[in-house]
Amino acid sequence: METGLGSMELYHVGIVVHDIEDGKQKYGELLGVDRWWSFESSLPSRYRGEEVTSGAKAAYGDSGPIYVELVEPIGDRWTASAFLEERGEGVYHLGYWVEDVPAAIVKAKDRGIGVDWAAEADGKPFVVYLEATAGVHLELVASSIRPIIEARLKPKT
Repeated sequence: METGLGSMELYHVGIVVHDIEDGKQKYGELLGVDRWWSFESSLPSRYRGEEVTSGAKAAYGDSGPIYVELVEPIGDRWTASAFLEERGEGVYHLGYWVEDVPAAIVKAKDRGIGVDWAAEADGKPFVVYLEATAGVHLELVASSIRPIIEARLKPKT
């Protein structure tokens, strides 16, 4: 879908939680998710201009046309941990596949929206959180990594 930030497709809603296991039980029952793909990751990134090592325990669940992502922040302070500290558990981002993340960042900047957090590969951002708009961040994820992520989310036959 063509948007003000370029070609984007919504694929998940991100919910920050204090405890990933409690979150899976709570949201699994509430949203009818019976299978989660869980993982833990940590990566060098930039949060509000500072180099950090961001980490998360995360779980994706299939909730119909889009996924639900639960995030328990670990490691240095970053977007998810700041949201959790300031507001408690809740929806903190909408995740989009984006064809051209650097171009989307420029278009966001032209609209007065900066980057809150970013991770790079080969000197190029591949996942970013834009500054919150109406209290919710937009997570822009390079569509080039879509096959890797979707392979883990789809049930094996």
